[in-house]
Amino acid sequence: MTNDSHEQGGAAQPRRPNRLLGVAQAVFVLVLLGAGWFLRGLMPSGPAGGPAGMPAGAMGGPQGPPAVVVAAVTEGPAEAPEEFIGRVESIESVDVTPQIAGYLQTVHFEEGSRIAAGDLLFTIEKAPFEARVALAEAAVHQAEANVPAAQADLDAARANLVRAEKYYDRLKNADQRSVVQADLDKAAADFQQAQAHVKQATAAVQQASAGLEQAQASLRLARIDLGYTDILAPISGPIGKALVTEGNYVTPASGPLARIVQIDPARVVYSVPDRNFVNLLQVINERGPSAVELRLRLPNGTLYEDEGEWSFADNEMDPTTGTIALRARFANPAGLLVPMTNVTVLARSAEGRTAPKVPSQAVMADQQGEFVYVVTAENIAEQRRVVLGAEVEGHRIVEDGLASGEQVVVLGLQKVQPGQPVQPTVQSAGAEGN
Repeated sequence: MTNDSHEQGGAAQPRRPNRLLGVAQAVFVLVLLGAGWFLRGLMPSGPAGGPAGMPAGAMGGPQGPPAVVVAAVTEGPAEAPEEFIGRVESIESVDVTPQIAGYLQTVHFEEGSRIAAGDLLFTIEKAPFEARVALAEAAVHQAEANVPAAQADLDAARANLVRAEKYYDRLKNADQRSVVQADLDKAAADFQQAQAHVKQATAAVQQASAGLEQAQASLRLARIDLGYTDILAPISGPIGKALVTEGNYVTPASGPLARIVQIDPARVVYSVPDRNFVNLLQVINERGPSAVELRLRLPNGTLYEDEGEWSFADNEMDPTTGTIALRARFANPAGLLVPMTNVTVLARSAEGRTAPKVPSQAVMADQQGEFVYVVTAENIAEQRRVVLGAEVEGHRIVEDGLASGEQVVVLGLQKVQPGQPVQPTVQSAGAEGN
């Protein structure tokens, strides 16, 4: 019995490790399941209608047609403009200089600001010039008093001359037997003396009048000089830095105090060959200056908004280059046309042939040629083969294949498939050509 019991006990010992292994396996399975649920919670769910837990995009990308930007085919000039190198210049420019000598008392403007004609720019010390005006006024008052006094002497001399002349004539015409020769001689002498006195009084009046005129002229000059102590802007436009600061002694010979340049309107000068100039003259003579369309391309490549107006041409050709300088005027309210800036002048006939034009960024090409994507009224992208001409101001001239008003894709071309729907957005006018 003892031996049997030992054998039974020895046979039961191996079962205990099997139970522990089962428990460990169960715990491991539970850990794996928990980790799976945790990771599933972190993963994004799939799109609506797809299997639960499918990542976004797994069913073929975002839903709906691709978004594109479209622009209308417009009508415009069919010929590219002729291009010439031009330079902006000011129509008027002024170096502000003093007209009198004196100490600069005040600078009234802000450097670099735009000023208007008549604005006060500088003040020169006034006191010396005010004193000169006061002296000139006193001289005028004195001269004005001298004229009546001289005139009174002249009137008295003329009255005395009349009396002396009458007395002398009476004695001279009387009977010689009743006239004493001494009385006649004295009457003649008095008459001559009265004539001399009238001449002297007349000269005195003339001198007094001349003195008055001179005093008045001196007063006017003194007042003019006093007025020059306030230096005003002769034209409108931006003013540069003050070249002389307050407290300095300035004279007309000391140079300018500042410089003003008119910029609105601005003028652009450019040179054209003799052949182009003859063609231009023929157009102007036949249809007037407005038949010539003038535009500008700025140094940053953008097209200037306002059109120009033909102004004038030089009166002779440059024999060394065979060109002639032309000038056109442009409105410049924003100051984009800075004098001495180089620009490109675009010139063409304003009454030339027109044709449809399409933004250049809408044009694509393959082995068969150039094409665009036209968006139909049903928002379907249609590939359209086109025959294109020159590029004009960011657009291609359409010779065949498109009509004005049709919509073409200009942005999002890489997402377009022929015959597939798209979501079009019309390009704004300000973004056209960018």
